Amino acid sequence: MTKKITFWTLLLTCFLSYQAFSQALGLKAQGDKAYSRLKYATAIDLYEQYLQQDSTDLSVKKNLADSYRKVGDSKNAERLYGEVVAKDPNDAKSAFAYAQMLSENGKYEEAKVWYSKYQLLNSGDPRGTAFTQAYNNLGELYADSLEYKIFKVDINSDQSDFSPTYYDKGLVFVSGRRPDKSSKKVYAWNNTAFLDLFYVDSTGVRALPYDTDTGVDRYSSADSYKTKQQNLHSDQTRQTSNDNSTLGYYGDNFPKDNGGVNQDTRVTPFDKKINSKFHEGPAAFTKDGNTIYFTRNNYLGSSQKGDDGIVKLKIYTSEKKDGEWSRPKELPFNNKNYSVGHPALSPDGNTLYFVSDMPGGFGGTDIYKVAKGTDGKWSTPENLGKAVNTEGNEMFPYVDNTNKLYFSSNGHAGLGGLDIFETDLNSLGTVENIGFPINSKKDDFGMIVDSTGRQGYFSSNRGKGGADDDIYMFRKLAAPIQLFVYAYENENTQDTLRDVPITVKEEGKDGLVPGKNTNGLYTFNLNPDKNYTITGKKDTATVTKNISTTDRKPGDKINESLQFITDPDLIAKLKDPNGGKKKLPADCDENRKLYSLDNVYYDFDKASVRADAKPVLTSVVKLMKKYPDIEIIVSSYTDARGTNDPYNIKLSAKRSDAVYNYLVKNGVTKTRLSKESNSENAPVNDCKDGIACTEVQHQLNRRTEFYVVKNGRNITKECELITYKLPNRIDPADVRLIYFDLNKSEIRSDAAPVLDELVETLKQNPGIKIAVASFADSRASQNYNYALSRRRLQESVSYLINKGVSASRIRMKEFYGETHLANDCRDDVNCNEEQHQANRRTEIRIIR
Repeated sequence: MTKKITFWTLLLTCFLSYQAFSQALGLKAQGDKAYSRLKYATAIDLYEQYLQQDSTDLSVKKNLADSYRKVGDSKNAERLYGEVVAKDPNDAKSAFAYAQMLSENGKYEEAKVWYSKYQLLNSGDPRGTAFTQAYNNLGELYADSLEYKIFKVDINSDQSDFSPTYYDKGLVFVSGRRPDKSSKKVYAWNNTAFLDLFYVDSTGVRALPYDTDTGVDRYSSADSYKTKQQNLHSDQTRQTSNDNSTLGYYGDNFPKDNGGVNQDTRVTPFDKKINSKFHEGPAAFTKDGNTIYFTRNNYLGSSQKGDDGIVKLKIYTSEKKDGEWSRPKELPFNNKNYSVGHPALSPDGNTLYFVSDMPGGFGGTDIYKVAKGTDGKWSTPENLGKAVNTEGNEMFPYVDNTNKLYFSSNGHAGLGGLDIFETDLNSLGTVENIGFPINSKKDDFGMIVDSTGRQGYFSSNRGKGGADDDIYMFRKLAAPIQLFVYAYENENTQDTLRDVPITVKEEGKDGLVPGKNTNGLYTFNLNPDKNYTITGKKDTATVTKNISTTDRKPGDKINESLQFITDPDLIAKLKDPNGGKKKLPADCDENRKLYSLDNVYYDFDKASVRADAKPVLTSVVKLMKKYPDIEIIVSSYTDARGTNDPYNIKLSAKRSDAVYNYLVKNGVTKTRLSKESNSENAPVNDCKDGIACTEVQHQLNRRTEFYVVKNGRNITKECELITYKLPNRIDPADVRLIYFDLNKSEIRSDAAPVLDELVETLKQNPGIKIAVASFADSRASQNYNYALSRRRLQESVSYLINKGVSASRIRMKEFYGETHLANDCRDDVNCNEEQHQANRRTEIRIIR
């Protein structure tokens, strides 16, 4: 009996296992079929069920990852692609897609690693290198972030809304909202309504300020397919060669609140002759508004499939006569076997730009153009070439009234997904990324610009982290002309007089120009083409200076200073016929040309030869080789910090020894050199013991001077050849570091001298530029630390600009959160406060 029971149990188990196996194969076959037919929402459902029974099937994981990517779910796509490349690291296609999903989720450091790996796997595709380089200099894409203000318009629905274009008194845009409850047909790609064109009078549209998230998106249980299906969570689908960018839902129905029906009475369906029961996409109008070019599925009465069984996109046109739109006609370069869409017109209306995946292109979809002849016929499509088109997708073109082309691409390096780019069609040269905040880590596309070039609209799915497309408005802020002015007394150091009030008055206007005082540096915003008077008062002395903003353009920066001469001895010197200077020997002008040498400067409490000193010492060696009849006295000094006797005496002697040894090592005869050690006894400013001074002032005193002696005559002293200026610290390896308090972004008192010294270096070297990067320690969440490092970057950059550094000289501005730690103090490592402090920093590097 026991044997019989065992036999039947075994038989039943085998039967059930076979039944489960058969069911699993059925799910996979159905998933493959849905995937091949572009029914990605259905494929996701079937594949997820199949993987619950066989979680090792790599081919299904690839298709499932692709499906999630197609419907815009970057978190689940990242998860699946990560599993795929972990099993098959040589899968170039999956490696690239994984890098894309990482960037769309804000994980740029990880994305950079996989773009670099992709470059090794597919060296013929330049995108791997381009994205790797872009993420090495990520701050460049944030450089103009303060120039734009972003607003979210209130016409957006719970469906997809995108690609606005100017028409009549408002906008025509694409939307997935249902015109009414009778339209129930959905698109199998992602189970959403087919798209239509809608119109809104823009005078009634409200724009609400919007701050774009720059944090990292991470996968959680709330992002699982099951949860999204239960919550009818929506996700945006990226444009492909076979479809417009549309919204996706992972359930079979519309949201329960209004069924996706248009409830905004301001928004109306465009025209029943234009809108069909299938997709209508981005449109363009002639200037008179009487001709429309628009995207639609291949449909005139019925849908027409290509040879591959897929309905492609075509461009149709219609004309308005007596207030009625004519029956649409398709353009002659359409083809049932490839897509043509996203029309855009040149300013004169005679050139049509569009997107297509026709054979012979560079990548997925390219931008083409056709010209309209005098006979009304269109020319043969012409690809815009490699300057614009890449191995990826270029789409959503728009041409403004200056013939500047705006378009979106995921092939040119950007912040993630589709980014918006611009190029001048008059020359078709450099393609520039618009940058943050118009671009984000998500898809950004469909940008249009008004006639002023300073305002417009664009589309993005940034709002819900991939959940839907919405329309945003942007406004480019008019950059003022900035005046930076300070007062000083000492001619050599030009130290700022902090107690001198400075005012600015515009000619012909009552009242004063509002200004900001930062420790004696005043900042004023000025208007173009105006005359101004700057006034400063110290005790009984008044100094004025007149300036004009004629020939200045918005964004220019003007640096001015007011010199107060209150020292009686200096005033007496200035009254001297020789201009306050002693009469010098007649040959001094010639000697100044021959024998002038710069000083060498030192770091605090150091005697080693810095990198910026080596060019000076090289010039000393060359001078002595050129003139064998001269000798050099090496005379070194310290600042007032430390004890005068004996510490600073020894320190100044070490500095003279370091320079002496360097010159001898480089070929100068010892008998032609002598040394002096002066300790702190001859400062070039008032920084003596007990006097509070800046780091810049102390730096001027930590020096070695060179005195040229010829025939027993100290030419340097007699002709007053010594000048005092900050060293030319432009070694690219030289990094300035400033540090921040915990959870703070304000510039500390110990950081200001470092930045002040940098400002002086930049003033003396107008040809160099800097890169600024800010960081946080690992405490708090990654998102919070990312935002904190951004605030630290803004404070650091603002300090430099307020001190007179032109924003154009700050070429890279990057913020990394906790991703670039200076040590091993990660979340799971126990570190002391000193170690955490090393990570709360801003690094500033010199670049040429």
